[in-house]
Amino acid sequence: MNKKFCQENMKSNKFIQILVISLPFIILGFFGLIGNRARERFYNSKIDAKIIDSSNRQKRTCKYYLPNDLQINITAVDTFKLLVGDSISKNEKSWKYKVFRKKKLEKNFRFINSYKMEE
Repeated sequence: MNKKFCQENMKSNKFIQILVISLPFIILGFFGLIGNRARERFYNSKIDAKIIDSSNRQKRTCKYYLPNDLQINITAVDTFKLLVGDSISKNEKSWKYKVFRKKKLEKNFRFINSYKMEE
């Protein structure tokens, strides 16, 4: 009886070890899949919209949110900064987008620059 208990205990320990080792890969794969889907949606979408919100919780990447759950991610090493209220224009099936900004007293947006999201 004691021998049988030890064998069952060893089997469950191996299962736990395999689970602990594989869990980080499963989690990273899941977040990678979500990131790839978001980038694919950005690439495929035609955009003429304003940035509606931003988030910098990670301190390494700032996320700028557009309508329809689209987003632009800017890393700490990027040399430009977007602002909530900036207007983004992008053609379908493209990584390049244009940024337009309006100053407080102006009525029209002015072209700021073109940027290309990394593929």
